[in-house]
Amino acid sequence: MNGDSLVFTNLISLTTHLLDSTVSGVIVGLSVNDTSRYGSLVCNQLHNLQNFAGKSPGSGIISAGVYLFRNSLLKEFSTSLPLSFENEVFPYLLNRGVCLRVHTVQAPFLDIGTPDSFVQAEGFILQNYAKLMG
Repeated sequence: MNGDSLVFTNLISLTTHLLDSTVSGVIVGLSVNDTSRYGSLVCNQLHNLQNFAGKSPGSGIISAGVYLFRNSLLKEFSTSLPLSFENEVFPYLLNRGVCLRVHTVQAPFLDIGTPDSFVQAEGFILQNYAKLMG
């Protein structure tokens, strides 16, 4: 998981993608009206990741910062730190032909990677946790 992303969604459903032996990892995606802050995920018709598009205005699917990988795939990650999923891990895996499935959800999401959005985190968590617990 990315440390600067908060998302309220059911993660159990991610495991169903790994029933397909050709899928080595799953990325939680979110459909948004404007990807300019995040960049977007480019997928094929099977929802497999093809690449990351740069930050540009317009709707698309962004990464929610939640990933599920097979253990065998984790062993291939670089041990150098810091390690960027978007800039290092995913391009490396895609160049090797690894299948990464994008599981798109509609869910409350907050990127807390800026000082302005970070101050919203506590209220976001309390509001969405209360909804979840109903």
